[in-house]
Parts: sequence; C-alpha cells; structure tokens
Amino acid sequence: MVPLAAARTTGAQCIQRSELYAVTRVVELFPASCTHTDSTWAMHTVSLCKSARTLSQLQHLADFDLVERLFNCPSLDDHILHKVKAHVDPHTVSHLLTAYHTLGNQLVNDKAIQACWNFLPELVHEYHALHLQYELEKEQLTFYYRFLLELFQRRKHLESRSSDEGDAQQVQTTQMRVDFFILLSEWTVCKAWTMPPCHFQISSEGTWGRSLTTAVVQWLAECTWPDGTPDSRDTFGVTWLELTTSFLLYIGRWLPLKRSVGGNSEAILIFDSASQATMYGVEVSEQVRGFCQLFGQANDLAQSEIWPKLPRGLVRSAYLLGAPTQPAGVKMRPSFPFQSRVCSILRDYFRQNPGVAYKVLPELSFGSPLHSTAQLKVEMAGWHLEE
Repeated sequence: MVPLAAARTTGAQCIQRSELYAVTRVVELFPASCTHTDSTWAMHTVSLCKSARTLSQLQHLADFDLVERLFNCPSLDDHILHKVKAHVDPHTVSHLLTAYHTLGNQLVNDKAIQACWNFLPELVHEYHALHLQYELEKEQLTFYYRFLLELFQRRKHLESRSSDEGDAQQVQTTQMRVDFFILLSEWTVCKAWTMPPCHFQISSEGTWGRSLTTAVVQWLAECTWPDGTPDSRDTFGVTWLELTTSFLLYIGRWLPLKRSVGGNSEAILIFDSASQATMYGVEVSEQVRGFCQLFGQANDLAQSEIWPKLPRGLVRSAYLLGAPTQPAGVKMRPSFPFQSRVCSILRDYFRQNPGVAYKVLPELSFGSPLHSTAQLKVEMAGWHLEE
C-alpha cells in the first residue's frame, strides 16, 4: 500500500468535512475510481448527489460547497464507494480481503494524523493554543458560577448571626489562618503517587517549546502528589495560583505572553525582569492561565501520566492564606518546590492586595533563570517574537 496524496481540509476543521473533502478530490482528479471509506456520511452524500436532478434538492446538506462540486462533476457516476468498518484491529479479521481493506483504512487514519501535525504546523499550534484557552475559560466560568452559589449561601448563613457572634468568628478565623499557614508551609503527603518515566512524542513542536514543556515535567517530578487515597487532614487542596508561583520560582522567570507591539501587530514577549513585565501590564491571572495552558499541553504530549489527575474544583488553601475567596485548584494537596516560600509570598500578597482581581504581580525574587532568553526565542520561533 502506497499513499498517493495528503492535504489539509479547507474550510471548517472537522472529521465529517475532511472525509467528504477526500472523496470530492478523488472524484475531481480521476475519471473513475473505486474508493473504500469508513465514512457513512460521505457515502450517503455521494449517493444523494447521484440521484438528485437539481442542485436545489441538495441545499439542505452540510458542507454544501463540497456537495455542489460533487454534483457538478460529470464523471460522478463512474466513481464507486465501498464501506469499510472503522477502528477494527486487522489481527482480528480472518477474511484476507477484509483484512487488506482494514489495513488500508488504518494506513489512511495514520497518514491523516501525520498530515494534521505536519501540514501548516503554525496553524496547528495556533488552533491547539486556542483549544486550551477555550477549555480553560470554560472551566473557570463553571467555577465562577459555583463560587457565586456558594457565596450567596454563605452570605445568607452569616446574616442570620448576631454581630457579637460575627466578631468572635473573625477572631477565631484570624487565629486559624495563622495555624493553617504553618500547616500549609510544612505540608507532607501521607501516601504519595509515583510518577512513571516520561517521554514526549513531539515536544519540540509544542507551542511553548521543548525547554518550558520539559521544565513542567521536571517540576512535577519534584512535587509529591497524593495517590488519591482520602486524607482526613487535607481539607485545603492547592490553588493554581500556588502551583503557578512555585513553577515561576522553579524556572526563575515570568512566563512569555502575547502582547500588542504597535498598530495591530501582536507578538510573544519573553520578559527578563519584573519591571519589563509590569511595563506591558502583565497580571497574575494571565500567568496562571499561561501555566494552566502549558501544564495541559505537556500532559497532552507526554506518552505516560505526568500527574495523578486528581479532582479539581474550588479549594480553601488560598483563603486560609488570606485571600477573600476560594479560587480554583486541585482538591488534594501535594508538596511542591519552594512550598514554604510560596505560602509566605502569597500571604503577604493577599494582605497588600485585598481585592479579588489579582492584577498586581507579587514580589518574586528570581535566581538564575533555568533557560536563557535566547534559548526560549529559538524554541518559540514559530511565534512572532518581539526583538
């Protein structure tokens, strides 16, 4: 079996359109053909095109631009489509011809995946980054509405108490936060999860580059995650803000971010100092979103699990450090690099910034960066980088 051609689907990027697009190109390029496909939709559409007398009879179909091209092809009746079962292991097929067709379908699927990553890689990177951003925003919006519901319930509960009880509760909360600060700073995990050896499939083509993607895994290897066994001590979890702060201290720099650089142009900026990041209006929330995207991409590219995939949701740890809310995070707390230092930084940060917007950057004293700016620029060359 030899692949004849491969191309990126025009228009909407979805499997249904891609399968119909492939059949359309075969019909346009060859006077006659016998095509085997696992797409019921493509076979149904071609059948309708053959039986239709006018184009208006097909206007209800999806991907009408491809339908019109098929309908107007004079040799359409000379092209025959046969159905092949999808996702069948050829080793389980006893009939030799059926096994041959199954192998062909498997080859087409493998080549489609390869073409998806290698045709217009800049477009692939951009789509992947957008996907990660949309998924993160969807998750954050869900957390936000859940937080509002919890907030209204909590407010109703507090309003039913007398002012004296409220004052007593405030004193008790302050003392508890002092005690919890020590506990969080010195946190240890009872039953730890063991991270398997990790290898990347295509880390060099990751949106963030090999160095930052690999750094996430190295940082995770120095974290001690719980194995999921319930721990009666752990009612705190860990916020993405805490994990982001730990990772920034680990790599010794702020994460690169997209910024306007004049007119309608945008570029990825790699910040060498806090003053430079502040000059471009970098906010804490952006760093957290960037870390979550980088974390998610490293998890997608790794061939083995890089963390135990614990439950997520609203957690208490930041609130116990002085935050006015309970932000999103992981519901079971790990120990992580710079743990005590992160707790001290965020406690001081919440005291100095009592709002919930988290715009001002915390004061992070970085050591020597794990990677040079020049190295990151080389690895992120697929982006438009500001010189």
